[in-house]
Amino acid sequence: MGQFVAGQVVAASRLRDRCFPMVSYVTADQTVNNNTTIQPIAGLTGALEGRTYYAFDGVVFFSTNATADVKFTVQAPFADTFNSVGAWSMFGIDHSEPSQPGDLNAVFRTEFNGSGDITLAETLGGSGSAGAQNVCLPRGWCFTQNQPGTVQWWYAQVAADASNTTIRAGSWIRFTKMGIG
Repeated sequence: MGQFVAGQVVAASRLRDRCFPMVSYVTADQTVNNNTTIQPIAGLTGALEGRTYYAFDGVVFFSTNATADVKFTVQAPFADTFNSVGAWSMFGIDHSEPSQPGDLNAVFRTEFNGSGDITLAETLGGSGSAGAQNVCLPRGWCFTQNQPGTVQWWYAQVAADASNTTIRAGSWIRFTKMGIG
């Protein structure tokens, strides 16, 4: 990635290829119950250009109980034409861990390299009280090797339960274009 110095005249085309953030939002609550089938979170997507490096971060607000818990994963079109590589992790207030209420725990780190297997979802524990608010903080990077494509976040209950597991409106994901490969 190029460096710029104070006073330097920079062409717009050089800026276009660097640090261009795009943010997508969840505009309405999304709820599942009695369902462990992973499904997309409407609004948490990023349309990525080919042959480009991206960093991403976000905040996903959710509520679920301790029985259902919640699992998250990310999917990209990992066909031969997209063939993305990268890694992502998730931090969250995980009530299932032996920690003090409200502790922020690093839950996992997952690498992806051409598989696109959305069954590899990772779990955050729910709260013992119905409707309690929780947060997931996804972070990561990727490089899209060939064609452009769309990255999508997914979720489900870990254990089927009649109580609601809800992704809250206002959740967001931000992709920052770091440069062209």
